[in-house]
Amino acid sequence: IGTTVTLPCVAPGKPITVVEWSRKDLGEEYVLLYRDEKIDPSFQHLSFENRVDLQDREMKGGNVSLVLKNVTMNDKGTYECKVVQRGRYRGKILINNITLVITSSSDKINVTAEPGQNVTLPCRSAEDKHVIIVQWSRRDLGSEYVLLYRDYMLDPENQHPSYKNRVDLKDRQMKDGDVSLVLENVTTNDRGIYECRVIKTNRHMKISTIDLVVAP
Repeated sequence: IGTTVTLPCVAPGKPITVVEWSRKDLGEEYVLLYRDEKIDPSFQHLSFENRVDLQDREMKGGNVSLVLKNVTMNDKGTYECKVVQRGRYRGKILINNITLVITSSSDKINVTAEPGQNVTLPCRSAEDKHVIIVQWSRRDLGSEYVLLYRDYMLDPENQHPSYKNRVDLKDRQMKDGDVSLVLENVTTNDRGIYECRVIKTNRHMKISTIDLVVAP
C-alpha cells in the first residue's frame, strides 16, 4: 500500500500502435489507453487518473509494462494487457493476464545489518506454480530495480547502478519457492523498504515487504 508497482507486459515483433490496460471488474473503462503516441484519458477510470503510465513510452523491445503509483487496496484485481500492432489484421491481441494482490504494511519484515556485511532478505513463494520472473525493488528508487530475474538469468537493463555485482538470488533454482535476495557488502545507503514480487505461470503476482535497517 502506498508503493509503486510495475505490471509486466512485453509484445515483441511488429511496431505497436495501441496499448490497452484494463481490469475485468471496471467494465468498459480503462486503466490506461495509449494511442497516437499519448495517453488517452477519454474512457479512463477515475481512480487511475494521474497514477498510471507506461514504463517506456518508446516501447523498446515491445515493453508495454504498466507503472501504477501509490497503490491502494482498491487496486487489487485481474489486469489485462492488450496491444494493436501495425500490419496485423486481427485487431487487439491479449498479451497478459496479471492478478495484483495487495498486502498491508503489517506484513512487513524487519532485517538489521551492519556495514560491510552480507545480508539475506527473505522472500518465499508458494510452490504450486512455476516462477518465471522475480523482481526486487526499493521504494525510493523509482522504476529502477534492485534485481530482476527472468528467462533464467539476471536482467541488468534497468538495475540501479549501486547494486551492480552486489546482488543475487539465494538460490537461482528457487527450490521450495525460495526467491530470497542476497545483498553483499552492505552500506548505509542500502537502508530502505524493499519489495519482492513474483510472477508465476498463472500470471499471479505476490508482494513481500522488507525494511532493511543498516546500523551506522
